[in-house]
Amino acid sequence: AQDRYPNGPFYQLIHMFQCLNSAGYEAFFLMEPDTWPVQAGWGQALLSLVQSKEEWWIKGSLWHTWYPAEYHLNGNALYRLQDNAFFVFLFHALQQVRKDPRLGFDMAIQRYKIHLQHAWFL
Repeated sequence: AQDRYPNGPFYQLIHMFQCLNSAGYEAFFLMEPDTWPVQAGWGQALLSLVQSKEEWWIKGSLWHTWYPAEYHLNGNALYRLQDNAFFVFLFHALQQVRKDPRLGFDMAIQRYKIHLQHAWFL
């Protein structure tokens, strides 16, 4: 079922992005409660990114922790919501969670991105 762990949180994130998109929002910043900004002016910097003409889907930082894990972009990031191809990408990334239930959504996105980079032989 899609409302159970590990798929539930990813479906919740995708659904939230779709609702915000439908309401006309261009972007969404996800900041988990156990994180905090480390530079002054970070809010204005995010707003500038959203207002820029630059094309992107996710802007964030690498995961910095003492815990050894895969290289991936931290889920605490700015997400562009105006490109339907982004939602298709997220649904495909969800398949990585189904293959490995230990993955968080951010690691699943990275796994799918790596899969695409190496799919030339398919």
